[in-house]
Amino acid sequence: MRRVSPGVPTLQADIDLAPGETLVGSGSQATLRVTSADLAARHFSVSVDGSGSATLKPYSPQNIVVVNGRQAASAGVVLTSGDRVAAGSAAFCFLATADSPRPATADSGAQALLVD
Repeated sequence: MRRVSPGVPTLQADIDLAPGETLVGSGSQATLRVTSADLAARHFSVSVDGSGSATLKPYSPQNIVVVNGRQAASAGVVLTSGDRVAAGSAAFCFLATADSPRPATADSGAQALLVD
């Protein structure tokens, strides 16, 4: 997943998503810690299974997470390459790579990324 900071290209970063759960939030228990006053300590998670499929779930029904302009359901959203994720003032883009079942491009890298 890539964190996207419009107008500030130096704040972009790629975050490799290994199989299992990645917790995104502002708290110390978050796997991916984003310092932002408008993010909950545990805002949302992205779970990647053994086949590379990724599912985003808000950690709590009160946590607003938007995927491609639509609020993510509490049951979760299966991510596909290129999906845009917004939580508070943080923005991300999910990119699947060549080893993933849904590659972003034919010549992309080796793993699924949450681009921050």
